[in-house]
Amino acid sequence: MMTSLGRCAAAGLGGVLLLATTAAAQNFAAVGWEKFFRLEWEAGAHRDRPMVSGHVVNEYGAPATRIQLLVEGLDSSGAVVATTVAYVFSEVQPGGRAYFEVPAPGPSGTYRVRLLSWERIEAGGDHR
Repeated sequence: MMTSLGRCAAAGLGGVLLLATTAAAQNFAAVGWEKFFRLEWEAGAHRDRPMVSGHVVNEYGAPATRIQLLVEGLDSSGAVVATTVAYVFSEVQPGGRAYFEVPAPGPSGTYRVRLLSWERIEAGGDHR
């Protein structure tokens, strides 16, 4: 038989699991990335497959590495219908740029590209 404390704990755990499921369905990107980076991209095709390609431009004052991009496929109302995460494997120096090419998430033809995360490289090679 479950005590009232056990029922409260079970109810709380169910709420946490519900919140985790809801959060997983949302799309996130790094807040304020536009102050540090610029994205130049276009949708196209490569070997008859939809692609999104372009450059990440580092306008940040330090080198950046481990850059992740969030590419979202949008429907006609602008709602996200598909997503993919892409990695830019190059170290990008201040003022520099790095190329990326990603299979498009779905056949929508309308996409949005945002910077999801990055690490800055401090003097001495430390990653932050």
